[in-house]
This record gives sequence, structure tokens and C-alpha cells, in this order.
Amino acid sequence: MSAPGFWFLFAGYGVVWILLALFLMHLGRRHRILERELRELEARLPRQPVP
Repeated sequence: MSAPGFWFLFAGYGVVWILLALFLMHLGRRHRILERELRELEARLPRQPVP
């Protein structure tokens, strides 16, 4: 493979890794938001003993 071909290969891998990192950051942010919302909802519920 020629040198320009390697450049495209590395550029492609770089783009994929950057997109993967952004996606994982987005998932982490959504997870934190959902956890916070779940804690708020649990705080609203009255505590009842489990039979």
C-alpha cells in the first residue's frame, strides 16, 4: 500500500475513535441525568414497608 493509502487508513481510524469517544461521553452524560431523575422520583415516593 502506498503512503497516501496509509494516511487515509490512519485518518479513518482516528475519526472512528473520536466518534466513539464522543458517543461514550454522550452516553455517560445521559446516564448521570437519568440517575439524578431516578433519585428525585424515588425521593417523591412515600416509603412503604415491603411485605
